[in-house]
Amino acid sequence: MGLNLDEKKAVVAEVLAQVATAEVIVVAEYSGLEVADLTGQMTGPLIYGISKDPVSAARVLNDFAKTNEKLVLKAGSLAGKVLDKAGVQALASIPSREELLGKLLGMMQAPVTGFACALASLAKQREEATA
Repeated sequence: MGLNLDEKKAVVAEVLAQVATAEVIVVAEYSGLEVADLTGQMTGPLIYGISKDPVSAARVLNDFAKTNEKLVLKAGSLAGKVLDKAGVQALASIPSREELLGKLLGMMQAPVTGFACALASLAKQREEATA
């Protein structure tokens, strides 16, 4: 059953609100995919991945395209600049904010951990020397 005009206006307003706050938009063609494969009720030839996180939409569509050859990445937009397919794929390969923060924390802890291990080793050597 189709949407009436007021329902269509509400959908357009919701999409416009998401696009206005989005950091990235990714466009992919899904010709030949079953609706069940997309787990959505979309009409038209394109899927738009929209997110406030600049990496997540690109990663989700890129990962899905890797396992579903009928989904073809086309283009994207990041910070007002148009990305081609390679640009979207490059964006998808960037680690997430959480991954980067984890790596940063690990790098920050490494010197402290190394220093603590060195002190423990020195203490053990002195214990052995005095025993």
